[in-house]
Amino acid sequence: MSFLFRSFAKKAESEGGERNGTQAVESLIHRIESVTLVADRRDGLRALKDLAKENRVIVATRGMDILLSILEQDRSDQEMVAVVLDILCIIMSDSEVLERANSKTAEKPDNDSLGAQFTEIFLKKSDHLALLLEFVKEFQFQIRWPAVRLMCTMAYNSPKAVQNTLLSVGGGISNIMDVLTDNREIIRNDGVLLLYFITKNDPSLQKIIAFGKAFEILLDIVRDEGCGEGGVVVEDCLLVISNLLANNASNIKLFKEDGCIHKLNMWFAADKTGSSAWSEQRKVNAVSLLNVIRNLVSPSLPSPIVRSCQEACSKSGLVAHVCDILMTPGVPLNVLVQVRFHRSAPKTRGLQAGGQTE
Repeated sequence: MSFLFRSFAKKAESEGGERNGTQAVESLIHRIESVTLVADRRDGLRALKDLAKENRVIVATRGMDILLSILEQDRSDQEMVAVVLDILCIIMSDSEVLERANSKTAEKPDNDSLGAQFTEIFLKKSDHLALLLEFVKEFQFQIRWPAVRLMCTMAYNSPKAVQNTLLSVGGGISNIMDVLTDNREIIRNDGVLLLYFITKNDPSLQKIIAFGKAFEILLDIVRDEGCGEGGVVVEDCLLVISNLLANNASNIKLFKEDGCIHKLNMWFAADKTGSSAWSEQRKVNAVSLLNVIRNLVSPSLPSPIVRSCQEACSKSGLVAHVCDILMTPGVPLNVLVQVRFHRSAPKTRGLQAGGQTE
């Protein structure tokens, strides 16, 4: 039977064309549904995965139900589950959304995109997301990584739908937070990216995630990755922190009370501004850090919170460190502009580095 599966896949690949691809996909789905041997079903799923990218629509429209059924009924078969998760990632991806440069700068998909439509179908039953979150909880690499990637893809396609469903699934956020402590960087980094997508413009999720020790975990990642000298994951962590802080008074209070303002000083202890060049990523990281600080003293916040954060920034030495950037030779213009913006902002210019008002 496995020989037949491979034959159908090769036939579609060699003959090409939408019609041949459609016929091959339909035949594979029929056989996946009807076979009794587990090994044959696995072979069929592998063949379907090979065809999925070029025949995405037909795989999604004809195969979504059987794929979800396999996840539910054969969840103990790790190899089968891993292939199904990979197929779902393929059919829901309008582009390489986990390629960070594209996902952060490209135009976001609208509700009519195929990825968004397929995501909405998946989320029609909250049980599907609950099941996926159980796979996120699994430690095995072949299960956890594709599950996290699929979550990222769906959160990129339909952030509001994913956010709403997450709020209705008990324990889902804790499963996602556990990913941040995974010692396999590729999984952890995608977990940070997932947090970036689900924390945008949702105060309820922001509060739950913040009180799940997100600030502590994210700042630890920033420290371990070398702060300003770190890679793109440092930027991602700072973007998540900014999402959590933006116009969220309770989260800002938590950030301050947990000593996170003081922890930001580690950036300058690790920084080698005077002795190394400013790479593009380093510039972005520095601007992202300054945006975190800006969120702490935003003019839209209540005055008592702003004043409290000002005092904490000053007493911890953070204000002095930021002002020192102005005197550092070779600081890039975009970083310098951000520092000057902070220094001249109405809510911050009245506080000197020593903590005294002018």
